[in-house]
Amino acid sequence: MNTENWIQTNLGDTEYFQPQSTGITSFTGTKDYLSTSSVDGNKITSIEEEITYRSRPSRANLQPQPNTAWFARMRETHKVLSTSQYLRDQAILSTGFCGIQAEQIDTVYLTQYLSSDFFERQKDRYAEGSTQIALSNIQLPFIKIQFPKSKPEQSKIAEVLSKVDQAIEQTESLIAKQQRIKTGLMQDLLTRGIDEHGNLRSEETHEFKDSPLGRIPVEWDIAPISKYGSRSRSYLRTGPFGSDLNTKHWVEYGTPVLTIGSLGGGLIIDSELLFVDEKTTDRLKGFSVEEGDIVFSRVADIGRSLVIDSERQGWIISSNLMRISLNEKLASPEFLYRNIAFNSKIVEQLRKTSNSGGRDLVNGPILNALLFPWPSIEEQIAINNRLQSADARFESIKGSVNKLRSLKTALMQDLLTGKKRVTPLLEKTEVHS
Repeated sequence: MNTENWIQTNLGDTEYFQPQSTGITSFTGTKDYLSTSSVDGNKITSIEEEITYRSRPSRANLQPQPNTAWFARMRETHKVLSTSQYLRDQAILSTGFCGIQAEQIDTVYLTQYLSSDFFERQKDRYAEGSTQIALSNIQLPFIKIQFPKSKPEQSKIAEVLSKVDQAIEQTESLIAKQQRIKTGLMQDLLTRGIDEHGNLRSEETHEFKDSPLGRIPVEWDIAPISKYGSRSRSYLRTGPFGSDLNTKHWVEYGTPVLTIGSLGGGLIIDSELLFVDEKTTDRLKGFSVEEGDIVFSRVADIGRSLVIDSERQGWIISSNLMRISLNEKLASPEFLYRNIAFNSKIVEQLRKTSNSGGRDLVNGPILNALLFPWPSIEEQIAINNRLQSADARFESIKGSVNKLRSLKTALMQDLLTGKKRVTPLLEKTEVHS
């Protein structure tokens, strides 16, 4: 950093920063009270409540001022706002925020700095308190900050970072849109399917019939899992361990044991796995899983599930899980998995039946009594392929936003510390102006 062009100081430096004090101006009518819970990152997502001047909560006591950035005081609470016209005219903030006014510094630059990981680490380090750990104004002199002397350079840095923010926000909106499309497509495919030409069926163009699960294509079967279960091994099996789960069986290394906590959105959460030794593994071979088995939670979060791949063969299931083994000549594990996890009619049926005894629980007789839709194996595979393509598109967009977030982090590290300068960008602007 060229220290001649940059100022290094702290948030307690009154030459540049004025912490905002509590107290608000009397107003008529109502305003929006925003607590820290109203904010997610740098976005206002909800209003705590509408308030009048006389009926406001005691914590509704910060008046948004121009040229002010606000951050949540609590440790490990990364929320930052910049005073907008809406905040000035219509909002009152909670005292859970700390406001920093800076007349000589670009407000967006200051907001970006307060959004950085290096600011957040400082805030968390100096936060204090017994009931609520938070940063008070007394600790502000310990929080270091640096910024260019040139306000145009500050503004250019803020502009660059804000453009990345806009790209992130647009991509996140696209993710939300794709999630809605994917959810709708999944419900359509799992209830209407696709014909031999790859077209989504509809009652206007295809023949449907009534069933316990509603209207379904006339070609589909409605049957319990037993009709499509494996013929080579028990098609339903719950795990062992029972009441001594978490006690005598576990070792540091060995054969993994799947539990409810280790099932996460069709994936395995490795940190939640438990392990048993070789002797216990041999004794419990009947409770192991094979490639293509479906494992799902049969208590609490009913239906949390996944399909076992080749890398997890031989793992053991715990007592809170159930294993389903299918006849793969007739039934696709991925198709049944998607029905258990995402088909709203199946999920509703599963949860309603599981709770008939007063607590959520699925056992063999309960599962055998449930009906599932069964297209031909060829159609099941075609549906899976269509949904896998949608999954791949969705994951690709998620990957894009992750790359943008990484870019933002790297840019903040470089631009907000002076490691890289935006001076060439400023010179180009001056030439073209």
